[in-house]
This record gives sequence, C-alpha cells and structure tokens, in this order.
Amino acid sequence: MKKAFKIFWISFAVYSLLTFAGSMIIEHNENNLGFLIDMKGYIPLLKYYTFLGLVFFTIAFISLWRHRLLNKKESQRFETEKKELKATIYDLQEKIAADNRAVENPEPPAEEE
Repeated sequence: MKKAFKIFWISFAVYSLLTFAGSMIIEHNENNLGFLIDMKGYIPLLKYYTFLGLVFFTIAFISLWRHRLLNKKESQRFETEKKELKATIYDLQEKIAADNRAVENPEPPAEEE
C-alpha cells in the first residue's frame, strides 16, 4: 500500500475516533444544560466537520472502487496468460508424444527395386 493511502486511512480512523468520542461526550452530558448551551456555539463548525467526513467517505469509496477494477483487470490478464501457458504446454506434450510415437514405430525403409 502506498504511503499516501496509509496516511489517508490513518486520518480516516482518527476522524472516526474523534466523532465517536464527541458523541460519547455529548451523550454523557445530555442532562447538563450549561454544557449543551456552550456547545451551541460549535454547531456551525459541525457542518464543516460532517462535510470532512463525507469527503473521507467519498475518497475511500472511489479508491476502493478503483482498486477493485484494477484487481479485476489483473485477474483477467492472469487468466489469459494461464490459458496461453496451458495451450503451450498442450502443444509441447503433443509434440513429445508424436516424437515418441515416431521413435517407437519407425517407418520401414522403402524397398528398392
């Protein structure tokens, strides 16, 4: 995996952990009116934070989709190569079998008159 993808997945994991921790903190303080009123100032920032999550999700979806397509192409290339190798092996086996038959049953020499 490339370094950029590792950094992306680590960033996505940190984002997810922060989201989880934030929801746990808010749930824990749901009965604390002072805390909730203080959180009101951060609601506009929540839009941007949520948009960041959508960007992460979109990038993850596109990268996994591209990776799947590349793997499919690679698999098809390997299948084609495998079929070509099987055909080559079959041709070689037929040639060896024909050579063996020629050695076991030599043609009698033609009679001269």
